[in-house]
Amino acid sequence: MSEKAAQPAAKKGFSKVLKWSAAVLGVAVLECAGIAAAVKITESRNVDTANQFQAVLQHLQKQDMRLEELQKLPSAISANAEKIASNTGMVNLLAEGLSALKDEVGNKKLEVLNLQMSKLDHRMEAVEESKSQEALVLSLALMIKENVLYNRSYEKEADILAEIAQGQPKIESAVQDITSLKGSTILNDAQLIEQYKQVAENLNFSVPAEETVAEEKENRGAVAKSIELIKDTVAGINFDKVVVLKKEKKTDEQQLLINTLTELVTTHNFNDTLEFIEQNRAAFREEANPQFTAWAEKIKQKVTFDKAISQIIAEELSAIRKDFAAKSLSQTPSED
Repeated sequence: MSEKAAQPAAKKGFSKVLKWSAAVLGVAVLECAGIAAAVKITESRNVDTANQFQAVLQHLQKQDMRLEELQKLPSAISANAEKIASNTGMVNLLAEGLSALKDEVGNKKLEVLNLQMSKLDHRMEAVEESKSQEALVLSLALMIKENVLYNRSYEKEADILAEIAQGQPKIESAVQDITSLKGSTILNDAQLIEQYKQVAENLNFSVPAEETVAEEKENRGAVAKSIELIKDTVAGINFDKVVVLKKEKKTDEQQLLINTLTELVTTHNFNDTLEFIEQNRAAFREEANPQFTAWAEKIKQKVTFDKAISQIIAEELSAIRKDFAAKSLSQTPSED
C-alpha cells in the first residue's frame, strides 16, 4: 500500500514541475516577442523621424535661399532707381534739345538749313555730271596701267578706250599708241635691265670684210659725235665701267658706246636709252644682233606706252578739275 501511494504522489509532483516549466517557457517566449515588437516599433519610429528631419532640413534650405534673394532685393531696387534717374536725365536733355531746335526753326533757321541743303545738292549734281567721258577715259587708263604693271593683257580695255575717247583730239595720238601696243607685253624696268645684261654679252661689233674703209670712218665719226652730244645731257656717267662682251677686241669708241648704254639702262633712263640707240643704229649693227634689236624694240614699246598713258591721265585729270570747278562756281547760289 505504501509503494502504490508513493507512485501517484511522485507523478503528481512531476506534473507540477512540467506545468511550471511550460508556464515559465511561455512567459519567456511572450517576453521575447514583446521585446522584438518593441524593437520593431522603435526602428519604424526612427525611420519616420529621419524622413521628417530630412523634409524639415530641405524646407529650411529653401527658406535660406529665399532670405538671400530678399537680402539682394534692396540693392537691385537701388540699381533700378539709378537707371531710372539716368534715363530721366537723358529724357530731360532730349526735351531741351527738341525745344532748342523748335526755337531755331521758329527763328527762321529752317531757311538757312534749306540753303545749305541746296548748296549740297548743287555740288552733288556737279559730282554726278563729272562722271563724264573724261572720268571714264581716266578710269580705263588707270586700269590699263595696272594691267601692264602686272604683265596682264589689256586688249579689251584698249578697245573700249579707243571707243570712248573719240572726240578728244588732245589724246587721240596717245590712244592710238596704246591700242597699237595692246597685243604686246610691256616689260617693266627690272625685266628690261635683266634682258640687257643677257644681250650685252652677245653683242657683235665685228665689221664684214666687204665694208669699205670710208664707211668705217664714217661710222666711227657718228659714234664719236653722238657720244659728245649725250655727255651734256647725261650726268654722273661712269665711263670707267667695263662691260664684258665677247672676247674679240673692241675699239675705244665701241667700249665707250657700251659703257654709255649700260649707264643709261641701269639708271632706268629709258627715254635717253632709246634716243641713244636711234643715234647709233649703225654702230650697234642691229642686223647682226637680232637679240639686241628685239630688246631695243621692247625699250621703244615701254617708252611709247609710258608717254601715252601719262599724257592721257594728265589730260583727263586736268579736264575733270576744270569742269568740276566751272560747274561748282556757276551752280553755287549767291549768299545775301
